[in-house]
Amino acid sequence: MPWCRPGPHRRMGTTPGRRGPGRGERDPVLLVTGATGNVGAELVRALAEAGKPVRALSRAGRADGLPPGAEAVAGDLNEPGTVRDALDGVTALFLMPGYSGQRQVLADARAAGARRVVLLSGLSAGIGDTSNAVVGYLTDAENAVRESGMEWTFVRPTSFMSNSLQLADQIRKGGTVRVPFPDAYTTDIDPYDIAQVALRACCPRSSPAGSSK
Repeated sequence: MPWCRPGPHRRMGTTPGRRGPGRGERDPVLLVTGATGNVGAELVRALAEAGKPVRALSRAGRADGLPPGAEAVAGDLNEPGTVRDALDGVTALFLMPGYSGQRQVLADARAAGARRVVLLSGLSAGIGDTSNAVVGYLTDAENAVRESGMEWTFVRPTSFMSNSLQLADQIRKGGTVRVPFPDAYTTDIDPYDIAQVALRACCPRSSPAGSSK
């Protein structure tokens, strides 16, 4: 599939967060980055079901598969300028780690009025060994969020249960599963459950700023 450089277009008949009739205030909007991913898609669905105005950001800005009420927007976290328009009216954002533009996106979000950021990190971020590539980019993302000046929450899951779907072809073809570390044990988590934690972090009733879950 050819990759297309995203532009600041939106797809929906209505725009969450815009002023409606009889209201002088905007509804708070929650921006979900990585909205077509395993966790992002579940979070968009959960926010929409909770009646929260949600803006779903992906590189392509596809509206296919989004729940009613969710707004599709295009943007690339490696190119902060493509995300800026999507931050209009946003009060909280769910952020994916590992992108070169994350610090500028955070600065733009705060400038646009966002008050809270929820970062999808990982359990290995707590190890501290930044010579490990995964730990390195997660640590950098967490540091960027800490320094953003916004309230923040880190969601640190272990491996995703949905990763096991990658083994389906091996099972179909011969019943033998080959993995690099067969004796390693992991505590797999359904992306749905991760999204439920992120939902509560994005829309807290009363929780302290600066926490890891």
